[in-house]
Amino acid sequence: MGKEERVQLLVRFGYDGSRFYGLAPQPDLPTAAAALRHRLEEAAGGLRARGLAFSARTDRGVHAEQNLATCYFVEEVFQNETVIETLLQEVGLDRDDGLRDVEARRVPWNVHARAVGVGKHYRYRLAGDHNPELIERVANAARRKPGTPSPVDLHLLDVWQIHPSLDVARMQRAAAHLVGTHDFSSFRGGPVDNRPPVRTVTDIFVTDFGDEVVVDVFGQGFLRKMVRIIVGTLAEVGIGMRHPDSLPRVLAYRNRRAAGITAPARGLTLMTVEIDEPWFDTPLED
Repeated sequence: MGKEERVQLLVRFGYDGSRFYGLAPQPDLPTAAAALRHRLEEAAGGLRARGLAFSARTDRGVHAEQNLATCYFVEEVFQNETVIETLLQEVGLDRDDGLRDVEARRVPWNVHARAVGVGKHYRYRLAGDHNPELIERVANAARRKPGTPSPVDLHLLDVWQIHPSLDVARMQRAAAHLVGTHDFSSFRGGPVDNRPPVRTVTDIFVTDFGDEVVVDVFGQGFLRKMVRIIVGTLAEVGIGMRHPDSLPRVLAYRNRRAAGITAPARGLTLMTVEIDEPWFDTPLED
């Protein structure tokens, strides 16, 4: 079977990061990738989902509202349109597997998850003015094995608690320096690979909701841990450790030691991977 004949799927899905050791497959550990593969292959009657790839990779504890994946099937049974429609319906059924809002569509063979996205939106939640004892309890709870009961309220595990109060105006002023196309080497976590460090951040919004501060970061693509390092640096600005106008110098150093701490994974959510084709605009027929 040639590439043009295989059944290529584009899958849009979310997941609860607290149930997984990240997205990428790991031997004998629950991951979002493994859960999606199991769901796809179960819906396909045990047939193999080949070439499974993702638009965004997320670390342990990071949630996703919408990520994208592609895979394909080569078996002749999928030349039957009714079989394909049944497969797409089965993939989207609700299950207790840590995945949510799963949708699949058949797409041309040359649509690939790593190339289909034209932008990403990440959201980070943090809160200042917290008791150090609470901060320690939440941090310890976040280190438990994924899927095990939490000793603290679950909503606390989705927010990074900080002891000092946060000055949101200072954080927004600092964030404005990061918008645009820059060499983000100072905001790249290890291990460093060969990918170019130049990235375009289209917007950063820092919003005070009273009980928490939300940082929304929009861009075409991000380096490893880049959003978490941005948030950690903005938090240092917010508590007065850095001046808001020091961020251009941090960028200019092009060295990880110039930026702030890496914010914990638990406050981060991949909100959307934007695409420029209307693959999901038409609902599946019942």
